[in-house]
Parts: sequence; C-alpha cells; structure tokens
Amino acid sequence: MVLWAALLLVSFPALAQFNKYQNGWFVLRVSPQHLLLSGLHLDVEKQLKQAGTQSLLFSPRVYWGTTRFVDNFTVRQEQPEDKSRVKGFGAELQHRLYSTDLIDLYDHNFYFGYGVNFHRFGIRFRKEGWGEELGEDGLYYYRLGPDRPFKEVVNRLGAVLYLGLQERFLSDRLLVDLHLAMGYTHSSGSSSYPSLRYNRNMLDYGYTGFYLYPGVKLGVVL
Repeated sequence: MVLWAALLLVSFPALAQFNKYQNGWFVLRVSPQHLLLSGLHLDVEKQLKQAGTQSLLFSPRVYWGTTRFVDNFTVRQEQPEDKSRVKGFGAELQHRLYSTDLIDLYDHNFYFGYGVNFHRFGIRFRKEGWGEELGEDGLYYYRLGPDRPFKEVVNRLGAVLYLGLQERFLSDRLLVDLHLAMGYTHSSGSSSYPSLRYNRNMLDYGYTGFYLYPGVKLGVVL
C-alpha cells in the first residue's frame, strides 16, 4: 500500500500535465506586426486529434485606421493632407503539421503550414482631381479641384506556406510563434481616382505577386 501511494504521488504531476493537454486545446494568437498596417489578425487553432501533430487554424482579420505606415514604405509619396484611411476584413484557413506530438507541442516545436486567404479593403483618400460640381445653372460639371474625395476598393486572394518555430514564453500557457511566410497574392481593384494607388509593393493592400517575410505571433493556450 505504501509503495502504491508513493508511485501515485510521483506520477500525479505527470498525469496532470498529460491530462491538461489530452482534454483538447485551443490556441489564440495575435500578430503584433499587422497592427502597423491598421490590421488585427487573430488566430484560432485546434488540434485535429488527441496526441497528434496536426492542427487546423482559422484567422479572421479586421482593418481599420490610417494607411500612414504603408505609405511610408511605398513610392506613393502620400501627403498628410490626403487623410487616407482603410477599412477592410479578411480571413485565412491554414493546416499545420508539427514536428512532435501534443505533449511537446508548446515547447520548442517546429512546424510547417499552408493555407489560403482572402481580403477586401476600402481605402478613402483626398487628392487633387476631377469631380462633379453643381453649377449656377443647376447642372453638374466635371471640374479640377485640389481636395477631392476618392475611394479605392481592393479584393485580394492568396496562397501561403509557413515555416515556423513555436515555444513557451514566460509560462506554460503563453506562446511565441516565429515564422517565415512565403506566398503569392493576386489583387483586383477599382478606384474613383484615375489610377490604382495601393498596389506598389508587397506591404501594400492591393499588391499582386510573390512575397517573403518573417513574422512573430503571441498566443495563449485555452
């Protein structure tokens, strides 16, 4: 009896740790670098089966705010008086394969992921341009003005591959996710301005082409 009690005492912490993961888990993550683009990216990840190495991840995304950071990294030469702002939404669906099983999932775990995503942006700005004005005779005329409102709408579809490393951060339930994203995105858009403005490089909302960039995400295990 004493021997059984001793074995239970020794094994209890390990069983508790095992059961904590075996009961199923969700991971929530945020991507801090996308805040610079006026975007909030939230990851919701769920393991596909107990003690497995695969998971499914859904990432809803919302954009709301100024385009100032993006403008600084393009050749758009945005002026402060343009007052450009973006509103948008998007989502990504991703399949992940980890290098170790569930017990080690939060401790020094490499992964490979692939997914597809869609985004839609509406960008409003003011520039010199042509617009309708009501004349004294009650008719509308197109006239050139220094401060006209314009809007550009972008639809973006993409595919992406991830190579990453996930580790514990400060506690058992906090995670840091370091990754390299490689993908291709195709954008189509329309604008009330004479030309599309938000398609200059891979940071831009309406970019079309291949991209490669590092990223970081911070998460919590539920």
